[in-house]
Amino acid sequence: MDTPGDDALKTELESMLSNDLVAGLAGCEGLVEKLLLHAELTLAANQRLNLTSIVEPRDVALKHFLDSLAPHSLIKPGERVLDLGSGAGYPGIPLACALDLESMILAESTLKKARFLQATADELALPSIEVIGERGEEILRRIKVDTVLARAVGPAGRLLKMLERVTRNFGRLLLYKGPDPSAELAEARNTASNLKLSDEIVLAYDLPGGIGSRSIVEYRHR
Repeated sequence: MDTPGDDALKTELESMLSNDLVAGLAGCEGLVEKLLLHAELTLAANQRLNLTSIVEPRDVALKHFLDSLAPHSLIKPGERVLDLGSGAGYPGIPLACALDLESMILAESTLKKARFLQATADELALPSIEVIGERGEEILRRIKVDTVLARAVGPAGRLLKMLERVTRNFGRLLLYKGPDPSAELAEARNTASNLKLSDEIVLAYDLPGGIGSRSIVEYRHR
């Protein structure tokens, strides 16, 4: 039986999927139920693993799920994607729930969190998800992917330096950033240039209710 908290979260997720940012996903069969299960598992493990400080139903729906799904149209069906430092599974798990991907690799070097991610993937029965308990740059020494996702993993320049030896093993890098990342991108431009990568803000959007503005930055090979 659903608890009142579950009902509130389900209502917020259903409302979230009516947002123009994700309007194309509203018809995905079982999407709300999958997102709800991910949220429930995250909140149940949160006290033990310190996965997130965002726990109110509306905030979970908007700050985690809507934000994670916002760039869904930038990712093509059949892509191989790596979620760098996946943590509680955002953005990788919501995108894997919504999109037809070849694989969504969740890279998480904290083994307790990696085990949580694997248990969550098993519960969701998502065949595209692969959890690897290593740092993303180590994984990229062995495999190639189309897209690397990075959300809440620090400044662009530091991330580029971390990935400098593996840039030929991914097609592009998508960074989730705040409302105006221009100064951060300028600071990272020399590093990007040395790696023969160019940057572009490919999506800018507002989360509802004055929660804040966000940007998606793409680094692509020249």
